[in-house]
Amino acid sequence: MSEAKQPVVLNVYTVGHNKVLQELNYVVENFLGEGGVFHGAIEVCGHEHSFGGCRQNRCGIFTCEPKKCPMHTFRESFYLGDCGKSERQIHDVLESMKPEWMGPTYDLLRKNCCYFSEAFSLKLGTGKIPKWVNHLAHVGAILDTESKSVIHDLHSIEDAVENEGMEVWEFTHGKSAKTDAK
Repeated sequence: MSEAKQPVVLNVYTVGHNKVLQELNYVVENFLGEGGVFHGAIEVCGHEHSFGGCRQNRCGIFTCEPKKCPMHTFRESFYLGDCGKSERQIHDVLESMKPEWMGPTYDLLRKNCCYFSEAFSLKLGTGKIPKWVNHLAHVGAILDTESKSVIHDLHSIEDAVENEGMEVWEFTHGKSAKTDAK
């Protein structure tokens, strides 16, 4: 006996209820064409599932009524496809994801609600979410990684210059002169 197909929908929200973020999203989307700051959640079997951060060592996956996440402003929905899993199987998928999606592991740029939505959708067999939904976080993660790399390189140059400077000092003034200068 085959299971009924369950429609899987991505619900997209503007983060929070802040007008400034809504205006930022408008500018980024309409002038830069690069997405914005969004909250993503997967709707399946009449429930909406997403991921958020918390300080306590507990799971960050949460469930709410579809399109009614109280922390964000609903924007639009995208049908991702049908999954052939029963409600019980979908529940089991969520349970299996809990250890990987603990609240303290939330990272705005690398492990946010949109990354969770994509991971859940993939496990349900309905594929990836639209790229624009998490594009800004992805770009931010790349810039963050690159900036850390540049800072590391600058510190290496600084260390090399400092070491070279000490060697020049010791050569021109002798080691004892440097020791006496301290």
